[in-house]
Amino acid sequence: HIYVHDKRALFAGRADGSIAWWKRKGFGIRTRGDEKPAFLEGHMGAVRCIVSLRGSVFGREGYLIATGSSDRTIRLWDPWVRDLKKACVQTLRGHDASVTGIAVHQRLLLSCSTDKTIKVWQMDDGRELLLYPWYTLHDTVTDSQCWLNSIALHLTGESGELYVADERGTLSAYQLTTRGRTVQ
Repeated sequence: HIYVHDKRALFAGRADGSIAWWKRKGFGIRTRGDEKPAFLEGHMGAVRCIVSLRGSVFGREGYLIATGSSDRTIRLWDPWVRDLKKACVQTLRGHDASVTGIAVHQRLLLSCSTDKTIKVWQMDDGRELLLYPWYTLHDTVTDSQCWLNSIALHLTGESGELYVADERGTLSAYQLTTRGRTVQ
């Protein structure tokens, strides 16, 4: 689940492949028990991870939601569109098993999976005047011997660290550079 504070919106992935979305109307702590969520639908398997993307290139509201699923896809959503059936703005395909983690920094989206890989997706150039960015697969890291469960990214400028946790409880750290096409 993730809470988008500026929008007072809570998103939670569900086992049926949908994303439940609650919009807070006020700033109080108490909520009415009869509030019903809206649903974003499109994944064919359980939603395993969810992150928010924020910036002027991310739709009219400046936010997108990215979800990873056991259907092996990552979906980018603009939940603030009028027709929620059109909320999915891109589906990323490249993993061969469940997507278990997503991390985002500026023009990069990184994902990990039970297929033992890390995928590096990069925002395409030349789309600045369009409503949504478009991500394409830039690189794949295949040095893991077991399922990858979660991913965290810390970038400053053109370098940083990538942390990946696996099914054995091991935390791997990678040096990441955004120049060229290498993850070291």
